[in-house]
Amino acid sequence: MPKRNLVWIAATLFAALLAVSFYRWAAAPPAVQRDERLEPLRCLDDLARRRYYQEVGPEVIEGAMRGYLAALDPYCRYIPPSHPDYIGRLLRGQASDVGLRYEIIDGDVVVIGPLPDSPAHRCGLRAGDRVLSIGGEPLTDPSRERIDGLLAGDGQTPVALRVVRGGEVLPVELAAAPYRTETVVGLYRDADGAWEHLVDPDARIAYVRIAEFANGTADDLDGVMRPLMQEGLEGLILDLRDNPGGPLVEAVEVADRFIDEGLILLTRGRGMNEERYLAHGPRTYPSMALVVLINHGTVSAPEVVAGAVRHHRRGTLIGSPTYGKYLIQRPFDLGGDMGGVVLTTGRYYFAEPPETWEPPEPFARTRPACEPVGIEPDIASPVSDLVAQGIAAYRYRAAALPAPRDWPSTAPASAEATDGRLDAILLLDPPLAAAIAHLRQRPSATGVAGQRGGGEAPAGEQRERR
Repeated sequence: MPKRNLVWIAATLFAALLAVSFYRWAAAPPAVQRDERLEPLRCLDDLARRRYYQEVGPEVIEGAMRGYLAALDPYCRYIPPSHPDYIGRLLRGQASDVGLRYEIIDGDVVVIGPLPDSPAHRCGLRAGDRVLSIGGEPLTDPSRERIDGLLAGDGQTPVALRVVRGGEVLPVELAAAPYRTETVVGLYRDADGAWEHLVDPDARIAYVRIAEFANGTADDLDGVMRPLMQEGLEGLILDLRDNPGGPLVEAVEVADRFIDEGLILLTRGRGMNEERYLAHGPRTYPSMALVVLINHGTVSAPEVVAGAVRHHRRGTLIGSPTYGKYLIQRPFDLGGDMGGVVLTTGRYYFAEPPETWEPPEPFARTRPACEPVGIEPDIASPVSDLVAQGIAAYRYRAAALPAPRDWPSTAPASAEATDGRLDAILLLDPPLAAAIAHLRQRPSATGVAGQRGGGEAPAGEQRERR
C-alpha cells in the first residue's frame, strides 16, 4: 500500500479518536458534577462501614433515600420492595390485607363485619363473631395494635383464628390477599349489603361519598348515579371529606361528570408537557342541585373536583377548607429489587397560570409549619375533633358487610345505625345535616339566577388558583 494512503488512514483514525475524546470530554462535566455532589454521601457510607461499631444494614440506605425525598417536599416518599402493594392501592384501588373490621368491646374482640370480596369475607367471618385467639395466641387484654399485627402475620402464610359463633367455637384460616376496595360508597348498607344512597326520597336527594380515587372510580360513580338519575334525582351530596387522593385522570373524569364545558384543569411541571383537560358535554350528568362536602382531609385529587365545581360555580361547597395540595405526583419503579418512589412532578391550575412555572409558596419545604391554604367552603360547617372521630368510627362500621338476617342477636348494638336511621346519622354529622337542609331549601333542582345546579359566587375564588 502506498505511503500516501497509510498517511490518510492514520489521519482519519486520529481524527475519529479525537472526535470521540472530545465527545467524552464534553459529556463529562454533568457526570463529574453528579459524582461530586454524591461524594459526601459516599465518604460517609465508607466511613460508617469501616468504623461504625456494628455492621451497617441495608435499612441505612433506605433511610438515606427517605431523607433525600423528604428534603424535596413533604409528599415525596420511598416505597421499599417489601411494600409493593402500595402502588396497587395508589393506582388500582387494591388493598392487600385481610379486610376485617372489628371492635374491642368489654375486653372482647368482636367482628363488625368483613369488607366485600376481602379474605375475611371469603372465609365466612360474620358480624357478631367473637375472636378468641389469633395465630394460637389468646386475646387477653387486647389492643388494636397487637390485633392488627397478629392478623397481618408474615404476609404469606394463613393465620389461624378461633371464633365463637352462637356458643360454638369455630376454626378459621385467614390470609392477606389483594382485593379491590370500594371507592364509591353510600351512607349505609341495607340488609343485603348494598349501599343506600337516597337520603330523602320525597325531595329526591341522594348521597354519594368517594372515599378515595383509583382506576375505575369514575365508572363506579356512573354505576351509582345511573339508577338514581332514572328515578328523577333532583339533588346530590358528593362527600369528598377525608379523601386522600389518587390518580389525577380519575379526578378529572369525575369533575367532567358535573362540568359541561370549559377548562377543568391545566397541569404544568418542569419535566412534563403542559396539558389541558377540557369538559366533554356528553359525559355530563343531567342538571341537578349539587353540594360538595369538604374538609382538611380533602387532599389533592378530590381538590381537583371541588376546585372545578367551585370555579365553574356548579355547586355549593360545605364544610371546612381543604388541605391545599395542588401538586401532581407520579410513582416510579427504581428497577431490580430497589423498590420505587413517588415524586412530585408538577402542579395543577383551575385557570391560566403564569407564563413561568415556579413552585408556589404554600408548597415550600416549611409547609408543615404554614397555615393551610386550601379551597374555602361556601358555607362553613367545621366540626370538633371529637365529632370527626365519631364520623370516622361510623364510616369504619358502615363499610363492613352487615350480619345476615338470621344473625341479629350477637351483632354489636351500635350497628343499628346502619339500619336506615337517618336522624341518628345527621345528629352525628352536622355538615351532612347542613347539606341536606341546604338542598331542601332550594326552589328547584336547576338552581337560581341561571346558575346551573346552584352555588353562590365563591368568595376568595383566587385562593385555590395559586
